[in-house]
Amino acid sequence: MKDKSTSAIKIIGALSLALLWTVAARLPAQAAPPASNRGITVLREFAPVQKSADPTSRDKEFGIKMVNVVRLDPKFLRFETVSAQRLAKKTTMTVRDAADKLAAENPVAIINASFFDTKPFEEYPMGEFVENGDRPRNIIPVYGKHFDRIFVVYKNGSVDVLDGIEEFNAKQLGKVDPPVKNPVVYAVAGRSMWEGHSGLTNRSAVCIDETGGVLLAAVYPLKTLPEIFAYMESLGCLREKTVSLDGGGSTQMFFSGGDTEWELGWERKGGGDDVPECHLKGGNKNKLCYRSVATFIAAFRK
Repeated sequence: MKDKSTSAIKIIGALSLALLWTVAARLPAQAAPPASNRGITVLREFAPVQKSADPTSRDKEFGIKMVNVVRLDPKFLRFETVSAQRLAKKTTMTVRDAADKLAAENPVAIINASFFDTKPFEEYPMGEFVENGDRPRNIIPVYGKHFDRIFVVYKNGSVDVLDGIEEFNAKQLGKVDPPVKNPVVYAVAGRSMWEGHSGLTNRSAVCIDETGGVLLAAVYPLKTLPEIFAYMESLGCLREKTVSLDGGGSTQMFFSGGDTEWELGWERKGGGDDVPECHLKGGNKNKLCYRSVATFIAAFRK
């Protein structure tokens, strides 16, 4: 009797297992993350920075009214610096125009980059800038003015931030014979310091975080460069791997990830009551919110 019961239990167990496998085969597979979203994380999107109740949290209070931060993984994304000179055959353009020009390449993110000269009709990048292995025409050297922190992309696609370098030599750019294996292909310089400057303004920055990710940030308002460095560090950035980009009314950003796409600009042309609070409105398409700038950093899916 015991043997028959044991056999029956085994038969029932086998039938049950077979039934489970049949059901499982008919169930839809667990959806994997869309390939278009791999390596893309929106850390903050049109939201103020709030003081955390957790005393151990790195999310500190900076008095920021609005912030957008996107983290991009170089394993899945490639980076380029883009000049208006190459893209539009003129010295400056807006991020909206840049996104349109680059549409065929499906950019994930674009942010304003270089500080630039403000003389009429001569708005060229200030500090080191490299695009496709070469410098565009009329780059303005700014020696001794702390334009010595450079976001770089090498030929193999790896990224870094170099501190204390104002200008690349021929070897770093691969302009020697025999050429180096991994020269700089794209680069943009920002300030490591800005002595005597303090003003209620917007800030934009790029950094490398503790795990090798690239963060692009557009923040309003931060008064000084030490504040933007401290804020980026609170997000996991390495302080010496953070580059301040041209802020103020130049601050602008485009993002397209998955089903989400937006753009922002924080210019306030002309002033007055009729000018929108661009920096506080997500996805503002008002042309008054976008200042023409000389260069951008753009990220694309590999």
